[in-house]
Formats: sequence, structure tokens, C-alpha cells
Amino acid sequence: MQCTVFRSFFTILCGFSIGFQLVGIIAPAWTRWAMSIHTGDTDMDLSINMGFIITKVCVRPDGMADSTCVTTSSGNLFDQMSLQGTQTTDWQQMAQQNFASSFTILKILVLAGGILALVGFLLVLMHFRREDNNVPGRAMAILGTIAWALCGLLVFAAVAIQGFRHANTVSGLEMLESMDAFEGISIELYFPWGILVSGIGASLALMATLAVSVRLCRSNSSDQYGGGDYSAHYTPASKA
Repeated sequence: MQCTVFRSFFTILCGFSIGFQLVGIIAPAWTRWAMSIHTGDTDMDLSINMGFIITKVCVRPDGMADSTCVTTSSGNLFDQMSLQGTQTTDWQQMAQQNFASSFTILKILVLAGGILALVGFLLVLMHFRREDNNVPGRAMAILGTIAWALCGLLVFAAVAIQGFRHANTVSGLEMLESMDAFEGISIELYFPWGILVSGIGASLALMATLAVSVRLCRSNSSDQYGGGDYSAHYTPASKA
């Protein structure tokens, strides 16, 4: 495959986009919070960093200098929450189920975006290969552009949902703490930097979509946007 400035730019853009999205999927950073419990029965510190694939849980009992951390899959954590739900009140069990289901929706959106990014990248590469072989047509590039556009929209939707939920949770906790609703319990939410990383990946995906779209619009039947000229390889048939 020939190397041009545009193709190099597109490849780098797509590589960084897929890389940021992959980090956002793997990193346990979509929900981050810490809890300090100092009541008559319990005295401990707990922190949870949750992602779509793995979750890191750290516990520090009172009197210990270091925390004990365990990394597990997010699916196993949700299964444990479901088992413990039989020992909790109805509203607590409902809250756990709602959280698990909403987190699953976010996971589906982000994973679907990553798959579309990879498919779109491969389609545009196939288009470049067809150009090198002087095969006319833009179907591959158009399909790849559509895939990248859908990727950016899906990931941005997940980022917006989680960002909105995080802001609402912080506001709710501040209101409850002002009412002294958590006696002996302190809860602190940290910024879920996973949404920032995934948001950067989605932005790069939309930039790739724009770059290919502009290039397609500027190209015509006699100007191949990857370089070269179709007309140079076409010889009209002579009249009889």
C-alpha cells in the first residue's frame, strides 16, 4: 500500500483513537469512590475503582497501615452484589440492580464503539488498497466513515451518561451529608477519568470521520484522493 501524507495522518489518528478507547475499556476508572466507616460495629476504610472489565477493591481495617487490595472482574462483583441482595432491604436491592443494569448499558455502548472503530479502520484500509490497484469506487471509504461516525456517537453517549450520573451522585451526597444522613460514614467520589480517556478517543474518531468525508467530497472521478489519477489508466475504446 502506497504511503501518502493523508494516509499517514489517517492511520495515526485512528491508531490513537483506538488506543484511547481500549484504555477506557480496560482501565478501572468509570466509577471511583471511597468510604470511611466508623460506627460502633464497623471501623474500616473502603475504596472501589470500577471499570467495564476489571474492578479494584481496597479495604483497610482500623489499626492497619496498609490496605488489602483485590482485583476482580466487574461481572463477578455484580454477581456478588446480587447474592448479597437477598440479605438487604428491597430498596437497596433495587438500587444494586439498577446500577448493574445501567453499567451494562454503558459497557455495551463503549464496546460497540470500539468494534465499529476497528471495522471502519479496516474498511478504509481496504479502500486504500483498491486505489493502489486502480479499482474505482468509494463504497469502502463511505462505509468506513459511517462506522467511525457511529463509533464517536456511541462512545460520546456513554461518556455523557456517566458524566451526568457522576455529577448527580456528587450533588446528592453533598445534600445528604449536609443533613447528617450518614452518621459515622464518610463517602467521597473521585473523578472517573475513564470517561475522559474514552471521550478523547471518541473525539479522534469524529476527526477521522471528518477528514475522510472532506477528502471524499473533494475527490472526483478524475482525482483519486489517495494520490494518482484514475483517468491516467483509462483508455477509451476506439470507434469502429
